[in-house]
Amino acid sequence: MGNNASVPEEERVSEERGSRSGDLSSSEGSSSKRAATNVEAASDSSSGSPPKRARGDGSSRELSSEGSSSKRAATSAEATSGSSIGSPPTPEELSIVEEAMKKNWGIDEPHSFQVRAIHEGSFKDGRVIHVWAKTGSGKSAIPLTISSLRRGITIVLVPLLGLGSDQAAKSDGVGTNIESYHVDEYQGEDANMLRARLLSYDEKEADQVSIILFMSPQALGTTSHWFETLKSLAKDDLISLLCIDEAHVIEQQGRHFRPEFQVAVSNMNELFKLLPTKVPRLAMSATIQQVDIDTLNRLWESKPDYTEWTEMSRREIFFAVVVSGNPSVSIHSSLKHDYKSEPPDSKLQAIVYTNSKKKAEESLTPQAEKILDTMGIKGDVMPITGD
Repeated sequence: MGNNASVPEEERVSEERGSRSGDLSSSEGSSSKRAATNVEAASDSSSGSPPKRARGDGSSRELSSEGSSSKRAATSAEATSGSSIGSPPTPEELSIVEEAMKKNWGIDEPHSFQVRAIHEGSFKDGRVIHVWAKTGSGKSAIPLTISSLRRGITIVLVPLLGLGSDQAAKSDGVGTNIESYHVDEYQGEDANMLRARLLSYDEKEADQVSIILFMSPQALGTTSHWFETLKSLAKDDLISLLCIDEAHVIEQQGRHFRPEFQVAVSNMNELFKLLPTKVPRLAMSATIQQVDIDTLNRLWESKPDYTEWTEMSRREIFFAVVVSGNPSVSIHSSLKHDYKSEPPDSKLQAIVYTNSKKKAEESLTPQAEKILDTMGIKGDVMPITGD
């Protein structure tokens, strides 16, 4: 994990630790219908509901309510550029966010940093939001909840195909109000059908239905047919959120190893410029350094308006790196040393990494399981292989 960057004090908005994460992996209500849960936005901003905002064509959007025909998208006064600490949610706004997280995504006890970031993205236009929080803290719930509140199309740039598939699976298939697609899985005729689906999406449907697109850097490349489709949707003002997951890879891998990362982020910025309504842009990571933030700011041509920087340490996880010519001996000595002080019946997990799947399955994993068993540890051994 990269070291915490030297970030101005005013950008360190939150330092939370030790509380239960409101992540999607523990959603008990994931089988319930994922309709938007907001009350209908009132035109009088003094009532606590988000006020209407102007669109490029002179009409307006509002937060959607379940079963209502109100216009989509959260609305508020124009974002104050340069401010890293946003105005706190009103009681009504707080209720709207918490209800959406519970009813749409099954999150009963959200973290306060999640609620604040969702509030910034749902009730304020044009904001650049940075969320730096450790793995497992519930970052993925932020763009999903913003999507269910703002409606329209959410674009999430993901660096790994497996990550995109996992996120799409968690956020799709429950109801008719939220559709999720991992775009890279759609090839040939399937790609044509998905493209037709997106191009059939209009303002009327966008009042009621959210679409979340998880996309690789290649899918957001300049010559990609998906990028051409997205430009058409942007011109029609149908995109409501632009999000980057694992934002640190933009610099760490994008400078030399995979330049398509930085091209994709620049193309997201082009989509932003095409939009009549300037939507929020969200970047998230569990491993961020100042150089990564600087690169993101350059590609998006904007510094963050709001930053959540939480406690990044994972004190219950540690790594032992041993250079040895005999992996079996190293595993045996490492497990004996690391777990010698554990009480009986402890439930722990060990990860064995090797370049050989056969070696892991036939010898190393069974060996590690046997060692834990002889120590009285009821743990699991997870093999990770490079082939």
